[in-house]
Amino acid sequence: MADRFTKRRREKRRVASRRLKIFMGISIVVLLVVLGVLVFRQVSTLQNEANKIRKLVVAEDTLDTKIYTTGSFTEVEKTLKDYMNEYVTRLREVTSILNDEAFSEMLSETNLQTDGPEFINSKSWIQERRELTEADFNRLKELTSKECIDQAIHNAGVSGVHAMLCRYYLSSLQKDFMHTQQEFEEANQQVLERLDQKERVLEFLTVNHDFWKCSEGTLTFDSPALREEYNTMVGTK
Repeated sequence: MADRFTKRRREKRRVASRRLKIFMGISIVVLLVVLGVLVFRQVSTLQNEANKIRKLVVAEDTLDTKIYTTGSFTEVEKTLKDYMNEYVTRLREVTSILNDEAFSEMLSETNLQTDGPEFINSKSWIQERRELTEADFNRLKELTSKECIDQAIHNAGVSGVHAMLCRYYLSSLQKDFMHTQQEFEEANQQVLERLDQKERVLEFLTVNHDFWKCSEGTLTFDSPALREEYNTMVGTK
């Protein structure tokens, strides 16, 4: 009797143990599925945000810095957006210099009369923008490098699989959205040349301030030679 009772108890325990193992196995599978769905949603959100950045028109749009992911994925999204926001901000800054009204109106009648003949304000503006241009283009070239991405990820404290995700999205945006270092070199040179050219014209007017006047929207010189030299400098000859 005792042996049969013991056997029945053992059998019940084995059955209960098998049921528990099955239950735990099913629970683990369900948990993995749920976690997989959650991770997939976070990665999908990151992909959507990266695609939004790719479609940005730098001169018109503002990068959306709002964080849409949750949990540990927020550090990936924040690092991504901080990095790209600096890129977009600096790029917009340098591309807007030559379109600035202060630059385009330097040789207008109003500026010739109010800031000439020394053009202190205009020359100061040019010098400030020259320094800004150099700093921005140098930083933009840095932002297009792999080393800069690695440093940004390190500084943000992102590690493991999240660092891999961050590196993937930033590297893909470097390729698909950013300009190359060579393009920045050329653009930097072009902006500086335009600033230098305008400064040379202002300096010409300063040196020859006794031989020109501006009235009713027309700049006139006392000699054809000065007029010809001025036209050559501004590219209207």
